[in-house]
Amino acid sequence: MNARLAIACSMMTAAAALAPAGAAAQAPSTSSGQAYPAKAVRVIVPFPPGGAADIVARAITQEMSRAWGAQVIVDNRAGAGGLIGAEQAARAAPDGYTLLFASASPMTVSPHLAAKPPYHPLRDFTPIVLIGFSPNVIVVHPSLPVHSVKALIALAKARPGQINYASNGVGTLSHLAVELIKHQAGINLALRKHVYHLRGAIATPRVRAPFAPIDEATKSELAEILARLGLATPAG
Repeated sequence: MNARLAIACSMMTAAAALAPAGAAAQAPSTSSGQAYPAKAVRVIVPFPPGGAADIVARAITQEMSRAWGAQVIVDNRAGAGGLIGAEQAARAAPDGYTLLFASASPMTVSPHLAAKPPYHPLRDFTPIVLIGFSPNVIVVHPSLPVHSVKALIALAKARPGQINYASNGVGTLSHLAVELIKHQAGINLALRKHVYHLRGAIATPRVRAPFAPIDEATKSELAEILARLGLATPAG
């Protein structure tokens, strides 16, 4: 029996498509009267390739390209919890040819953590569509003798500061979710590192309690997640 633990958490990541403010009014046609889009459309994903946002964005942009008969390019601009990519989108011309594939981090968290936010989530963007939600999970290393969140909390209380964790970056939901768990459970987990350029915290070796989007777990781990939630039978 694999000792790894995967428990679905209540915190969800929402993904939405946004455009620089004013783009929605200008997008239906170009200055020459041509139907939109008359050229390639850039979709900025403010996270690294291979993660949840990137995977979903590429699937959607492929269908957009097919439906429009025009090129739709995914442009990964990762860093600062999505702040860098969102800033570039906010500064783009509001002509409908630069879109932002946003999540909760750059829209609701990162701007409040910056001393001087480079954009305003409400004033600088026009919402287009809500794409979906992505649950997060806690996955612990097999060496930890725990099989539930309750047991993990008990172990953390018995070993204050000895159990480390990783997040997807400062101010991301994975970071804040662990901080919330620490506060509510009264435990002390040691932050090992923020992983900016990998798909997520689950890719970090020697981390005892990674916190990552559910898509970044392996197939076997996902099967165990579903089995523990009563949604599927254990694999094998």
